Amino acid sequence: MTTYAITAVEIDERSDLVTKVKWGRVDTFNNTWIAEPEEVEVDQVLQAIGGGDDVYAIFAEGQHTVLGPRLDLARDAAGRETIVPAAGQIKPGRAMSDLPRIITH
Repeated sequence: MTTYAITAVEIDERSDLVTKVKWGRVDTFNNTWIAEPEEVEVDQVLQAIGGGDDVYAIFAEGQHTVLGPRLDLARDAAGRETIVPAAGQIKPGRAMSDLPRIITH
């Protein structure tokens, strides 16, 4: 099993769904990046979670990085698959919408 961390997101304004993420593989034993974060379509995240990998949001707090929620798959009211904090993982200030935004031009 692989563990990934998401550092930023792109959220569609109309649907409020995450469309892209900035993520990378992490070494949870040493708390280091195995691969530097890169921007990918959310479909890659959906495939990773569906395949049994762990995906977490992480948040910068000053000079430190703080672990956010483990993410899970869900469907919105229209039946579109998306990523959400796993059950019991929701904490104030640690929602997907609290992550920095990917800047697209």
